[in-house]
Amino acid sequence: MEAVLETGFKKVLHSIEFQPQTVQKRKLLNEANNVIYVKEFGINGTRCRIEARVIRQTSVNSTPYPTKLILDSSRNVTSVSCTCVYNKSGKCKHIAAVIYYINNEQSLSKTNFGQQWGAPSVTQMAKEMYSKGKYVFEMYPPNKKPNIC
Repeated sequence: MEAVLETGFKKVLHSIEFQPQTVQKRKLLNEANNVIYVKEFGINGTRCRIEARVIRQTSVNSTPYPTKLILDSSRNVTSVSCTCVYNKSGKCKHIAAVIYYINNEQSLSKTNFGQQWGAPSVTQMAKEMYSKGKYVFEMYPPNKKPNIC
């Protein structure tokens, strides 16, 4: 049986050389709370897998990118995956953001978070976070004058 952690992550080590722009972008993704649903799965005591979703910056209503880190027993990142088009080299901003999130996460207890059942889907959550609002005429429809004969 796999052990699953959703908070209180131990730091991870990596030898990935991210571009300077990627380092800046990973912090912006975290400041915007775009790294969500982070979970660590223990695999037979020797390795573990960390999975997360990262909300896209440019099309926030689209499905977030699933990302995955595989760690060895010393918590060194051995492989990564992300479904974005820029991750051919394994050095995209989404992977960088997940590593940053894990290494800078505030360890909070479950009581600090809202209930999970009935929670909105990832797509619904992104739409709520980045909704465009309403037009003025939708909020204040024009008054109809009664017909007087």
